[in-house]
Amino acid sequence: MPIPPDALHQILLLRTLEETDALGKVIPIDAREQATRQASQSPHFLTDRANFLMQRGGENLARIVGRVMHPPWQCLKYAGWGIILGAGILGWCTNELGLDRVVDILAFPLLALVVWNLLVCSFMLLPHRGKSSSVAKPLFTSVQLRNQLEKHFVGETVDAPQRDLLTRSLVTFFQNWQSRTAPASKARHHLIFHAAALMLAGGIVAGMYYHGLRKEYRASWESTFLEPSTLHSVLKVVLGPASAVTGINIPSVETLAEMRTSHLDKAQPVGGNAAPFIHLWATTAGLFIGLPRLLLLLLAGRQLHKSRPDDTSMLASLEERYRAEAAGQTSLVTVRPIYYEPDSASQEAIRLCVLHLWGGKTRLHYLPKVEMGEEEEGLKAEASPESSTVLAFSFATTPEQDVHGELIRNMAARSRSLLVITDALSFAARHHALPEYQQRFHQRQEAWHRVICDAIPWLTITPEMLKNPLEILDPIRAKLHSTARTKDGR
Repeated sequence: MPIPPDALHQILLLRTLEETDALGKVIPIDAREQATRQASQSPHFLTDRANFLMQRGGENLARIVGRVMHPPWQCLKYAGWGIILGAGILGWCTNELGLDRVVDILAFPLLALVVWNLLVCSFMLLPHRGKSSSVAKPLFTSVQLRNQLEKHFVGETVDAPQRDLLTRSLVTFFQNWQSRTAPASKARHHLIFHAAALMLAGGIVAGMYYHGLRKEYRASWESTFLEPSTLHSVLKVVLGPASAVTGINIPSVETLAEMRTSHLDKAQPVGGNAAPFIHLWATTAGLFIGLPRLLLLLLAGRQLHKSRPDDTSMLASLEERYRAEAAGQTSLVTVRPIYYEPDSASQEAIRLCVLHLWGGKTRLHYLPKVEMGEEEEGLKAEASPESSTVLAFSFATTPEQDVHGELIRNMAARSRSLLVITDALSFAARHHALPEYQQRFHQRQEAWHRVICDAIPWLTITPEMLKNPLEILDPIRAKLHSTARTKDGR
């Protein structure tokens, strides 16, 4: 059964808080286990677990989650309906057909709208539209987002370490949520845009017929440059399709000559009845505004349906992990540096990544580094089909297929699950200020990619990655669990 959007929102927010708070400083580990056990028999396990966790998380957690779930701007979700309704009202109230109940054929209310819609629809249907990025540009920079979230959601009611942890959690959640929902938001905006254009044209057409029923309008024209024959040719191009559909003939050159007026000749009678032109312009609006916009509306609706993320596998993996942690299944992960000695900052980064990937109850077994030439002796007893292993390399090292690649493949065959970590923290500290830093980084990243098999989970630790780890770690966690299940024969 699909999880309601609000419940999914709460589940993913609490998941981010738990994973950022891997050590249980804000949400205690025992409270998570109790919530899991209470929800274990429920058919709505994840939803009920989140509700139980909220009950045990304390007042600050309830307040922060409540603010995130119901932010001050949530009323904006109804703005689309207001825009669509407003466009219809604007079309209705734009103007009457003409001053003194005289319609100027060359200044018809729909003329500019038809031209504008043709240009917009042509642009949006061009092939290059499908290649445009669906990632929305962030409203705030990371620093601005952090400041706004700390000010409006976290507040000053918690101590500094918890406030920092909660703020980092919310930054990660909002960034991931925006990335997750950006394609659907873009498609929804297109739906509103096309529906508003339809309502605007529909409002104008409805207003035309309404005013035409209440009053009699006459059609005329005047121009310094156009002659009746030229105008007839123009009308055949502009109103020709509508004439073919409705069977209403475009006035002849002679009739158009009779309908011509001049403000200098006040005694000249005003032209003929405007009803044929109202019908022709309304049909033209249907052909060149209604049909293209309906097509774009259908395409946007299809894109919206396709862009809604499928959370089935992610939620199943999340439930499996929660149940395993509550059952007391503690993971033992062996961390083995290869050819380098990570400093304290790198060790802490590796530890946090392991806790994120294997859970807060994971025990790390840190081993001395393996020296060059001692690979077989140093690693032969390290891995087994029941253990998980992390091989840590210095990113600055130039990898070699017959050395690093062979070692990684051998360990992957021995381990239940293997994670390769390339530590780029010292590399970034040394080279970040150089103009060619990005080029050097990508070249080294490509070199490691050629050595590491695609089937093996691989993570490069950088300062940027540590600011928003979940976006990188989520797919790696799924890959690790998939590898373990395959080796378990499940």
